[in-house]
Amino acid sequence: MKFDMHCHLDLYKDPKDIIYQCDKKGLYVLSVTTTPNAYIGSNRLVSGCKRIKTALGLHPELAHLRHE
Repeated sequence: MKFDMHCHLDLYKDPKDIIYQCDKKGLYVLSVTTTPNAYIGSNRLVSGCKRIKTALGLHPELAHLRHE
């Protein structure tokens, strides 16, 4: 079993190809996002993938900008 625990699928030029390659190789991937819109978009990209999940979090260097 192979895991990638920190991948920004939304930043790749061709994320659908990356998703295809990961699925073909049987990789488990955690696709990390830092904004709600990126989360929604990435989640849509991986909607049919059982081994790729999307997470939303705050980047430690930018967290202070998100405080309300």
